[in-house]
Amino acid sequence: MITADLDYNIRKINSFILRGVLISLLLFNYLDSSFNYFQPRLYTIFIVVYVFGMLFQLYGLPIKYRGIFRYLLDISLITLFLYEKDLGNTLFFLPYILLLFNSINYSNSKSRTLVFILGIHLSILIVDGFSLVFRHQLIPVIFYVFMLIYYTRKIFNQFNSDLIKLIGDLFAQNISESSSYKILHEVKKRISRSSIGYFFKLDQIFLFRLINNRLVLIKGTQFIRELPDFSDEIIGKIKESKEKPIKGASVIINTIEYSNIYWQRTDFENSTYVYLICLKPATFMLQENIIIGLKPVFSQVSKVFHLMNSLDYIKKNSAKTIKEKVAYVLDAKNAMHFVKNKLTPITNILDLVDRYFKKPENLDERKEKYIKEKLKNNRGNVQIKEVISKAELMIKGVDNLIAKDDVKVSERVIIDSVRRHWFYHFENLDDVRLNFNKESNFNISFNHELFDFVFTDIIENISKYSTGIKMVEFIEDSPGTLTVLFKNEIKDYNRKIQELQELVTQYNQPDNDEIYSRKTHGLSFIRGLMKRKKIKNVISIERETKMFIFKITFISIKS
Repeated sequence: MITADLDYNIRKINSFILRGVLISLLLFNYLDSSFNYFQPRLYTIFIVVYVFGMLFQLYGLPIKYRGIFRYLLDISLITLFLYEKDLGNTLFFLPYILLLFNSINYSNSKSRTLVFILGIHLSILIVDGFSLVFRHQLIPVIFYVFMLIYYTRKIFNQFNSDLIKLIGDLFAQNISESSSYKILHEVKKRISRSSIGYFFKLDQIFLFRLINNRLVLIKGTQFIRELPDFSDEIIGKIKESKEKPIKGASVIINTIEYSNIYWQRTDFENSTYVYLICLKPATFMLQENIIIGLKPVFSQVSKVFHLMNSLDYIKKNSAKTIKEKVAYVLDAKNAMHFVKNKLTPITNILDLVDRYFKKPENLDERKEKYIKEKLKNNRGNVQIKEVISKAELMIKGVDNLIAKDDVKVSERVIIDSVRRHWFYHFENLDDVRLNFNKESNFNISFNHELFDFVFTDIIENISKYSTGIKMVEFIEDSPGTLTVLFKNEIKDYNRKIQELQELVTQYNQPDNDEIYSRKTHGLSFIRGLMKRKKIKNVISIERETKMFIFKITFISIKS
């Protein structure tokens, strides 16, 4: 039984018990005729009407009307039985208290709290003989305050519970990082559409991770082109904070200034995640309390992204192992190419010899007998052909290593993918720079599996061999093209320049696969993968800055 069903059943039992107590109290008053204002017959008739009315609403009314109908029956019964009685007597006022406690069972999408409140006070006014007794009217008001606090907590708890369940579902359905942006978007949408959204006007949410006194972007409800710099003061406050959100100064993101902002910290498994919550100016004065109330939701989102990050680390470590195995298979492919190419002329010669010696007119009887025996016993030609056949099968098999279809994605997916790989190796995103027109909108054919290998290998080589400047730039070389430049400063430039220049020449030759493969595994592996997808890529050396550059060009496709 799910929580919602359990809560509904408990409320039904609670309603039944409270209504039983209510009727018992009224019957007690009814039996004491000295308190009754009307004739006993009228009370009897109304009790019968009340019972049949309850049965009617249970079996004859749509669910959406039942709450308000029960309320009208209850308030009418109370008003009739208490008419002209002294509400200063606690026993007489008790039915109203029970009604207040049972208020949750009258609420549904069609009923209104205002109807309930007006009904209570109108009934008290009628019972008091249409004279306003302040203390009688004040008692429900006191209960309204407690009820407001209770229902506010209940709304938050129910909302948090529903949203946390939704986050879990989104994580299960969209476990790939390329789809994880949906989680924060859905959180923002649900908050804005809920009753909380009437007071809490969300603009944007950005999630960061605190690493070495730096805030590193994880995700946002808006794509961030340029990462803002945050002061040491605000980072210090975040590190000192625990439960309460921090009111921050204005911050500029994507040229937009957000002035009403809060920072909310959450911790999970020795990692600190920080939310930048940007609110619209017209927001409820208790916005800080609302953020505290929503902290369980933010904590759950942090757990999801932490798990995604952990899975990403496992995936990338696995990718290294797989890459090594694939590189080994590629070597085997090259070896099979070599074997095939070398053995093909030999088979041609053997075929020629085979045909020649099978012509008896060219041989005497003794030689013919001798050669026939040799051909019968020597299966070398057949065995060589079998080797070539198996080599061809292996060559074709390698082409199926990465068979996942391409998908159409926006440039943001590629940027997020590069950011994710860069963060894995360097734990910063400052060196991933977007230098193209922000109005540009690219739709690109993209293979997630293939580029997990490509980006991992390129950035891993940068991490391994570069000790100086390193960066990634996204530029628009020409309309409809998105170019990614991986740059790293060459260590020992003067000593390595000749070797690297030879490497560049060999890599950029279009038909140099087998020769180049024997020179180096890594770049050959990348080149082989992208060649299968016909993705333009070249390497170069920028002599002025002593930078090694790996350039990949994506061509925009029609929407």
